[in-house]
Amino acid sequence: MRRKALALSAATLNLGRVLSLTLTLTLTLVLTLGLAGCARSAGGDGAKAAGPTPPPPAPAGTPPFVAIDMKDATTGWATTAEVDPLGSMASSIQTLWRTTDGGVTWKDVTPRFDPGAIVGPAFFLDASAAWLVVGRPDINAVAVFRTFDGGAKWRATTVSTWEFPCVEGFTATDADHVWMLATYGAAMGSEPTDIFASVDGGYNWRRVASARATDKPSAGVLPYAGNKMGLTFADEKSGWINGNSHEPGMWLQATVDGGKAWAALSLALPSDYTPSYGSLDTLPPIFFKGADGAKRDGVLPVRVNSEAKPPLFHVTHDAGQNWSLEASPKEKVATWSFVDAGHGFALGGGKLWVTTDGCQTWTELHPNYDLNEVTQIDFVSDQLGWAIGKGFFIKTVDGGKTWGPVTAAGK
Repeated sequence: MRRKALALSAATLNLGRVLSLTLTLTLTLVLTLGLAGCARSAGGDGAKAAGPTPPPPAPAGTPPFVAIDMKDATTGWATTAEVDPLGSMASSIQTLWRTTDGGVTWKDVTPRFDPGAIVGPAFFLDASAAWLVVGRPDINAVAVFRTFDGGAKWRATTVSTWEFPCVEGFTATDADHVWMLATYGAAMGSEPTDIFASVDGGYNWRRVASARATDKPSAGVLPYAGNKMGLTFADEKSGWINGNSHEPGMWLQATVDGGKAWAALSLALPSDYTPSYGSLDTLPPIFFKGADGAKRDGVLPVRVNSEAKPPLFHVTHDAGQNWSLEASPKEKVATWSFVDAGHGFALGGGKLWVTTDGCQTWTELHPNYDLNEVTQIDFVSDQLGWAIGKGFFIKTVDGGKTWGPVTAAGK
């Protein structure tokens, strides 16, 4: 199954900052997606040229999506969001949608939960399976909703937590093996953390690792130090926690036993780059299934918190045992999407870039529309992709060269 990377800007909506809840639970679902915006100007010679053509407006009735996750040419998921009234989250998922015709029409598949709930993150495994975390700030627990039929029916399980949690990461490798990363408030670059795992699709949960201020650093123990920002597993055993640190360099932890024991992982930096505190955010690695079903190839993005520097892309071909630093686009980009180990797209400053050789080189494309206001791109092949922004929802079928209104799949 194809896996793709959806990269987000510094203003990423961390819909995974979920707080706890005890609800009357009969339904379940989860995701972390985000948005970013950039600018681009059109050139011209002689007389002043007309500005770039803006994308056409979305069809009437299209929900104001903040994140999309297309799984193939026809089927995908999307979310809308609202500002958290408590101010403790960047946003909270408001509604969840699903399409089966390439984005032409959408069906609201949001499960029912209390009006005051904080909702998110959401994780979409494939066209049918999804999870959603729902919480309330007055309860030390979260409800994990799950569906395996595209949102037609939902079930929910309450997971008790140490205290009022923020769910920073949620991931699954199949319909059975699921993990959740809960943190309890960062201070001075450190935060208490719990990792929960399920082997039955989210029906039962157990805590497999934790970090507390009273822990003594030792081999295999998840460190208290570090801001934990995401969680990814490539298979039942191999996983990563991404984030940042008060210390110079990157913060990244890896496990090879399903999340019980963790060890720091070091990645290469450009020779001319000296990181300072908080200047690097490692992001969740993305793995792609080969012909035999194994996930050996992957991409691990690193966001550089600088106005001038583009992100770093590390590539693996041995299931994450070794990572090589590859090339980046020439300019800073805010959103990107990889469809396999060789093909990816990145957008920033209104400029769209493409790689066809696993990030070894990037080529700038010159689309027919101004992509200045695009907040997310999402590709499912080297030709077919979508882009969302404030008031528009567009699609390309020729690898990003030309864009137009979302019509029937493949058109």
